[in-house]
Amino acid sequence: MQHKNNQTEPQDDTPQPSILHKVWNVFCVSDKGYDLPLNKSDDLKLLRILITLMSLLCVLTLNSSLILQDITNRWSSGLENKITIEISPETKDGHILSADTIEKESSKIKETLQKNRNVKTANILKHTDIQELIAPWIGNDLSLSDIPLPGLIAVELSDYSENILINIKRDVLETSDYAHIETHSEWLNDLITLAYTLKTLALIVSAIIISLTVTSIITGMKTRMAIHKKEIELLHSMGAHDVYIAKQFQRHATQIAAQATFVGAISAFVILIIMGTVAGQTGSALLPNFSIGTNGLLTTLCVPFILTALCSLSARGTVLKSLREIP
Repeated sequence: MQHKNNQTEPQDDTPQPSILHKVWNVFCVSDKGYDLPLNKSDDLKLLRILITLMSLLCVLTLNSSLILQDITNRWSSGLENKITIEISPETKDGHILSADTIEKESSKIKETLQKNRNVKTANILKHTDIQELIAPWIGNDLSLSDIPLPGLIAVELSDYSENILINIKRDVLETSDYAHIETHSEWLNDLITLAYTLKTLALIVSAIIISLTVTSIITGMKTRMAIHKKEIELLHSMGAHDVYIAKQFQRHATQIAAQATFVGAISAFVILIIMGTVAGQTGSALLPNFSIGTNGLLTTLCVPFILTALCSLSARGTVLKSLREIP
């Protein structure tokens, strides 16, 4: 059978539909405009479900990476150029310091710090402030009146360097034998590294999901071409150009992808709202903020368009390549 690549399509004098009409047709399942019964395939429902799940997972993983980024930024900005000085209620030999002793030692250290030009602020935390800090772990109902609490001094530095820390440590230890300085850098760096690792993993998973979505469309188009091989050959014999046939498959793939990805994105959006509501009701500071910000909303809206465009272009390229291989 002679290939008809050089033949032109018959001229169509019917008025072209508007952009809104084209967009509406994308979401409407109809055989109108098709020369092939593509919407009657048995695996159509399974393909829609698969792409819907892929879209849902893609939105969730991308929003998870944004949540991790927000957590990392809050950790970094919240403890930047800050150190904490602790007066432990128990000495190395097991002696328990009284509350008055802890208060006097804290005041002495604060006076010493205020003389240092590299110290921006130095605030002694009250018992109520300390209880708020440990409330996420022990709850708000537990009374701490009979429990010896450490003295904590929150220090903010005007600049942060090893030399500055060494000088401050020397001044503090000369002032009090009970003081211990926590720079936060060691454990904070570990947490930030973990957050970046999880964020990178979420982006990799998103890329895999997008690849699987495109692969499923490519496989679906190849299956439909095999099913409708005789009809395609008939269209060729009638003078249909490869691009004309590929446009039908492309429209079919775009229709499936648009419907499925938007359903998946909306489902993921609802899940994120529910998670944010539940996390907000618990009132726990240990749980991350699941609220969808501007970036999360834009991500949720962009995923369906990106997946649909990739599926549409992949379907067109796959069909054109397969048509060229037909003798």
